[in-house]
Amino acid sequence: MLLEKRIAVELPTVDRKRLRSLSDLALGVAYAVAQVDRGADGSTAVLLAKARELREILLVSAEALAKSGVIPARPVAKIREGRGAIDSAQDCVDLSALFSKYSKDVKGKTAVTPAQRKDAAEVGTELLKWLRRKGTKRKDSAIVAAAIDARDRVWTLLGQRHDEARRAGMWIWGDEVDAHVPPLQSRAMPPRKKKAVEAPAVAVVKPAPVAEENDG
Repeated sequence: MLLEKRIAVELPTVDRKRLRSLSDLALGVAYAVAQVDRGADGSTAVLLAKARELREILLVSAEALAKSGVIPARPVAKIREGRGAIDSAQDCVDLSALFSKYSKDVKGKTAVTPAQRKDAAEVGTELLKWLRRKGTKRKDSAIVAAAIDARDRVWTLLGQRHDEARRAGMWIWGDEVDAHVPPLQSRAMPPRKKKAVEAPAVAVVKPAPVAEENDG
């Protein structure tokens, strides 16, 4: 409260309400960032979890069929080698195609249902629309573009308000402004614990015994 009174007296042109809004703006930026989901509708994570579940069900069954000699082992082993989200999506498509290709051979020999084969193909195909390898350019949807625009606008506003706070802080604290109004995106580091300094060992010198004088 004393600080606000000082700003009011020494910096009358500074809008104190704008400065007080900094924490709310920071929360707004965090919320806006969370809305930017390049999976278009935010369902990518759910689809990926489902894809991995279906992949494992179909792949375990395919490996058992391959060991029994019902279907070729090589394509099954190749599918097992894959890693990552894109590979999981592609594996779902490939496994669905594999079961469809050998449907007559595996009939009655697997617990995989036609519905699971269909789901694997659909989920894998949908995921592949959104997942891209590094370096691949993609066009954001209108929903994502709007979320990005909102995020950038709130971030710009936060930056402007923060600049005002820094200028006021420099007037109040001078070179120590960083301790009170740190730069944006700076991390507050916990103070280092000082190591206990051991007291130097003090040598205890015992006095030499005094020789007793003999009488006479």
